[in-house]
Amino acid sequence: MTNQSHVKPLFLSEEDVARLLTPPAAVEAVEACFRRMAAGQVENRPRYRLPLEHGALAVMAASDLGLGYAGAKVYSGFRAGARFVVLLFRADRPELVAVVD
Repeated sequence: MTNQSHVKPLFLSEEDVARLLTPPAAVEAVEACFRRMAAGQVENRPRYRLPLEHGALAVMAASDLGLGYAGAKVYSGFRAGARFVVLLFRADRPELVAVVD
């Protein structure tokens, strides 16, 4: 194992995201991502689902080398609802940056 400084990931709730990210800022972030995608800096994988008893586990992953991050949205879905989590990693080293609930 390498001797890297361990940085604790940021944990954000849905309420934290709603408070910190305005709708106009979200639109700009998505538009900027599409520009990086057109430039070949973003790779996006289609969602895949694994069967669960009476539900499914879904995974979507992408890397944005222009921004320097990679992440995955994982959720379990059932008739009663779904539970989501987003994991965000640095693209240049093994560092978990954030967990967004």
